[in-house]
Amino acid sequence: VPGSLSLSNGNTRATFRPSSPFPPNTQLTATVTAGFRSLGGQALPGPAVTRFTSLDTTPPPLPAAGSLTASIPDADGFTTVAATQGSAGLRDTVSIVNAATGASFPALVNPDGSFSARLQARAADRLRVVITDEAGNQTVVPLSVFSRTNPDGSRATVVG
Repeated sequence: VPGSLSLSNGNTRATFRPSSPFPPNTQLTATVTAGFRSLGGQALPGPAVTRFTSLDTTPPPLPAAGSLTASIPDADGFTTVAATQGSAGLRDTVSIVNAATGASFPALVNPDGSFSARLQARAADRLRVVITDEAGNQTVVPLSVFSRTNPDGSRATVVG
């Protein structure tokens, strides 16, 4: 990989800067050969090898269509946002954001990847589900429909 090598801290630290960024999410190996010598002329006894992965920039996958629901706000002004199994990863964090109020509500992710959260909202509010992985990458899913299943099995829907 083309780049530049610089020494610092009294020539005790070598820093390599690649000419261009490494590809994201890539396993890389860095090797310092035995030909590398100290200021006193001593060579390494053998090559020094380290492995690392470049920055993870892949956002969490979108939940499957129809796996996220928001109930019609009740008389007290609360809705429940729910997601089915596999909608989030085990190490992901999930927040429901009410774009109208700016409020953010955490949702606990279950071991099967489902989650739910109860929050204040009006039928005219716009909600977003924000799924964030361990590396800080985010997937944002807008929720523009509130719905419920009636006792007779029919569905009632409110579009904000």
